[in-house]
Amino acid sequence: MATDVTLMVLPSFAGGEGAGRPQIFLEQKGIWCDLSTRDPINLPQIQKAVDMTLKRFMKKIVLNQPVALWPLKTLGLKTLYEKLVPRRLHDVLQAAASTAAGDDMPVLRIHTRLHWIPWELMHDETDFLGLRFQIARLPIGPTAPDLGDDQPHTVHRIYNLLAEHLFEKNLFNRWTTTFSGLVAHPGQEIRVPSAGGPGNNYPTVEDLENAQDPDIVHITCHGGEVDREDGKVYWTLNHKHKIHENYRIKDDDVATLGQMTLFFANTRPLVFGNTCASVSAATGLDASSSESLDSGFGATFFAQGAVAFVGAVAPISDRLSVEFARQFYQRLLGAGLPIGKALWATKRHFKEVGENDPSWLFYCLYGPPETRFQIAH
Repeated sequence: MATDVTLMVLPSFAGGEGAGRPQIFLEQKGIWCDLSTRDPINLPQIQKAVDMTLKRFMKKIVLNQPVALWPLKTLGLKTLYEKLVPRRLHDVLQAAASTAAGDDMPVLRIHTRLHWIPWELMHDETDFLGLRFQIARLPIGPTAPDLGDDQPHTVHRIYNLLAEHLFEKNLFNRWTTTFSGLVAHPGQEIRVPSAGGPGNNYPTVEDLENAQDPDIVHITCHGGEVDREDGKVYWTLNHKHKIHENYRIKDDDVATLGQMTLFFANTRPLVFGNTCASVSAATGLDASSSESLDSGFGATFFAQGAVAFVGAVAPISDRLSVEFARQFYQRLLGAGLPIGKALWATKRHFKEVGENDPSWLFYCLYGPPETRFQIAH
């Protein structure tokens, strides 16, 4: 049986420029062991290097230029793993990873307030941690969703929203098949727009506000955009519309979207933000600043009551985002896998088929990895 690992990752002892390593604690049978070291590193510099490397990757993908995974592997090893993982933690992770057997992969639970750290992309000389572990981020905050029952979440209603001016015709058609063969009857998936082409009704923020008891909210749009006025990162459902308020979603807006807070409390949905940098890895915030703590959509949706959030730590390509979602839901709803294993298995699929677009490495999970979802019949 695979050996799981549970960590708590907190801001460094010293703040400001040249801050030390984050504080890292390991849970063992109810006891927390301090694995932290005080070796000086510059967290803002590391974050900047991560952002620049990931953006270069996506620029090549957008321009259809050939890519190789070795620069990402080097980033994960030299910039992230070696600088952020203490030796004692390295030994724990290696021991746990060695217990994997077939599909029985260990879980790495990370209770954290530093959401910009892309744990999934760290490389330990064997492979990326996102392939060696089922990684589950568990935010530390003033509120938390009610996770008291262990029963599968029955999916009665899915809201599948696609931003306008995002996909060309062929990719739009592929997006419409995200839940094909998975829902028990057509009424279970509310797709906006319902059809492609000019004149069709694409979603606004109001469609999200007025969602009626959703069990899954799947949003495909542009993300990682920065508001020039307040510096906040946002998702947009229509990046060309002049009335931005009707289409922009910011993480600090989520709690004030009226009906949304109610449906979180009622159904505790899975929220899938299928957007570029839908967590805080590409926010441009200083890693040592207080604003970088608890920021990002993953932590915010989770705090508002979503039982799980799936998103990306970096920019992702349009083509891969559509295919990744389809493969993920086949495993989550079709095969009935727990969400942590479904996400891991989807990544393994893309590795096995030799997918060169690295977007599949960038997806992450907020929430308990054991959570299951099943379609209502």
